[in-house]
Amino acid sequence: MLPVLHGPWLAGAGLVLLLIAARRGLRPHAATLRFLGALTLAALALRVAAGLWGPLHVNGQGPLWIRGALEPAALVGYGPGYFELFNWASRLGWTPDDGVFAANTALSALSPALLYAVARLVGVGSGGAAAAALVLAADGVSVRTAASEGYFTALIFLVLAVQAGLALAVRSERRGDGVGVGIAMTAAALLAAAEARVHPAGYLPLALSPLVVFGAAQSDGWVVRLARTCAAGAVVGGAVLLTSAGSVVQASAASEMTRQALANLVEPQGRAMLAVLAGTLVVRLWAVPPWLPLVGAGSLILMLATGGAFQQHPLWALCYRRLFVPGLLLGAAALWPARLQSLPWACAAAAAGTIVLLPPALPYLRVRTTEQLEYAFLKDELRDVSPTCTVAAVSRAGRRMWEIPSYLTGGGAAPASGGLRALEDAGDLALAAGAGECLLYVRGSLCSSAEGRPRCAAVEANVQLERLAGRTFPARPSYVGLPYDRPEVEVTVFRVVTRERHAKAGLAAVSDGAAITPAFARALYERVVPLRAADGCRVMRLDTSRFRMTIGLRTGAGAEQAIELAAAAPSAAGQRNAGVWALAVPVEAERDCGDTLAGIEAVLREIEAPAAVGTIDPGAQQIDPRLMSAAGGVLLMLAVSIRHLAPGGGRGVRCRASRRK
Repeated sequence: MLPVLHGPWLAGAGLVLLLIAARRGLRPHAATLRFLGALTLAALALRVAAGLWGPLHVNGQGPLWIRGALEPAALVGYGPGYFELFNWASRLGWTPDDGVFAANTALSALSPALLYAVARLVGVGSGGAAAAALVLAADGVSVRTAASEGYFTALIFLVLAVQAGLALAVRSERRGDGVGVGIAMTAAALLAAAEARVHPAGYLPLALSPLVVFGAAQSDGWVVRLARTCAAGAVVGGAVLLTSAGSVVQASAASEMTRQALANLVEPQGRAMLAVLAGTLVVRLWAVPPWLPLVGAGSLILMLATGGAFQQHPLWALCYRRLFVPGLLLGAAALWPARLQSLPWACAAAAAGTIVLLPPALPYLRVRTTEQLEYAFLKDELRDVSPTCTVAAVSRAGRRMWEIPSYLTGGGAAPASGGLRALEDAGDLALAAGAGECLLYVRGSLCSSAEGRPRCAAVEANVQLERLAGRTFPARPSYVGLPYDRPEVEVTVFRVVTRERHAKAGLAAVSDGAAITPAFARALYERVVPLRAADGCRVMRLDTSRFRMTIGLRTGAGAEQAIELAAAAPSAAGQRNAGVWALAVPVEAERDCGDTLAGIEAVLREIEAPAAVGTIDPGAQQIDPRLMSAAGGVLLMLAVSIRHLAPGGGRGVRCRASRRK
């Protein structure tokens, strides 16, 4: 399994090979290139002008994904692909979020041209392909949500790129180009691996990709089609298994979308799905190519099966459905009549399709949620704040979350994991204030909820706050099941005034670091709890709060002491460190438990921070090396010589090609 890659190397290599494969066998007309160029520019202009340019995720998690582009540990459990795709974009010199938004906008603008290319490669007429591409370019949901941190845009682009690679492989085989087959299949394999590492929501659309091979125009019988489709599936699946098996298994087990699909494939959508398949067998009689509607049928079936998985907000649910829309459009393009292939007819069909898709989304495309308005306000206010300042806020209350966008300080100059402190207990803000450094407190939208208001009041009770800025927004929750407790939501930024008694007490604080997994915390606890030192102190507990840990000590006299620690980048002057760990140690703990603290620091110097996403944790379940070797062998063999796997494959194709010459 590949470790975390610090760059989009899988996707980049796949796209380069895709272009090489296309250059070997395609000679598009100048008019086609002009159409695709105009289509891409128009799609880009729409997305730049009408995009969100703000967070899309529900329940305050948008900034978490921006942070995931800055450091892989922020997205533990999803996979390393988001970091690999967008880390470069987050460091372009803008604020990190604008870099991610711009990269997503570009991917979304390129997707319609990719859909057109896939449709033409598998044998769809120019009018049907143009209509499908125009619908995707003008779709209101795609246009509105492109300029955001959402992973939907990247998943759609990568799935279409995989399908383009598979379609190119079929074309190369038909003209007897074995090298072209290998290049195209390798491109598809690399792009599939990149897609599977982003988010488990992409697994189901990716699983449909081999149907493009079955549906492509070809003169061979269904046995040969099936053999080619199975080979394509083996290449795609082998690439995913070889590069990302551990993260895929972990993410699949936790994926609500996967569970929903498996449950609904039988009930309650079973009859509707059988009707879809029956309809596909009928429409194939006049489709060109005849089996391509299977791609649309599979997309519709999975859309129905996962329809109830993500209902936190109507726009959020529509974004998940958009993962299957390109497949639907591709299958529908095969039904476009041959006598209506001109561009005006394609534009008319695209206008009708866009109008059909618009009504369910229209009420949610014109208004921003409270969190999106709050984010824009904080972006303006934090731009002029020193990047050395720490931004603190209550980030959890029951099921409600609000990730702190600390990366916005200094116009995006803040460190990836520094400058952030999530408050969970009543004394957390007072403890942080004791460091005597720049500390801001954000009373966010979470504090205007029944779950968050008591916790926010508790953390504010023991500190002196100096108001810097504030704004009131209408209550429009991003998660319909988590409403606000009043019609207007106030968001305020405070400077925390340091109290002299904290400085005299010698209290310190650490910023949030890498995410702490339960397995890592348990392993650390088992290392420190047996410590026995001459001072008589004992480790009694180890508590975690996402990015920090608190070790509770009991002195020989029975008093309680606590130290905080977090995995962090090199700290500021005066910060206490043990290896890669930053510690906050009260003077009382140093006085009463100095020997035990020395033992804890020795343990910390021997261990690294929690493993980043995509790395292999020594305590995690490992993939059998024999299975990985077998998958690698299958991938290599099929990528180079897939044309020999189908009955009558290579030699017959070359003979027919030579006769055509």
